[in-house]
Amino acid sequence: MVRHLSRLDRAVSDALEGDTLDRASLQLVQPYQPNIAVTWLFQQTMTVPLDRPVTDPDAVNRLLGSVFGAMAAGGDRVMKPFLQDVVRFGGLLEAMARATLAAPLTVMRVVPQVGVAPLLDWTRHFLNLATYGVLSAWDDRAGVAQRVDRMTGLPADRAFALRRWLDALRYGSGRD
Repeated sequence: MVRHLSRLDRAVSDALEGDTLDRASLQLVQPYQPNIAVTWLFQQTMTVPLDRPVTDPDAVNRLLGSVFGAMAAGGDRVMKPFLQDVVRFGGLLEAMARATLAAPLTVMRVVPQVGVAPLLDWTRHFLNLATYGVLSAWDDRAGVAQRVDRMTGLPADRAFALRRWLDALRYGSGRD
């Protein structure tokens, strides 16, 4: 939450100044963040379901070794964002590809552990992470956020929603 403090402070100030205090507007203050949603898979792969017998006590350690080895091979550009909890699409894709190539059987054991339906749902978050990254990079190049701040005549609720959407793209893509 500390790294989100400036975003939250800005959002709350905007809400108060623009009198955009309705439920729908305030929900925009803490938006969906695909970079956080994709981390669910890591949590699931590091758990041992209580309703199943442990068939391989070293499975989690082997998977962690493969994934962290893949991230280390990608260097700080891949490893550092993950350790700082700002997962980015490119680094995640590279780490997954490297881990799969280095230890395909270890990685494939994730499917029965997690399940096909949850993995498909996770894929949606993964694709959203890519989309948010592209749109956030576009915002950086096009300067949309700066233009919104200079716009006059834009209704307060629309300006508020647009600023929150741009924040969601930046933070949701791990580019904060």
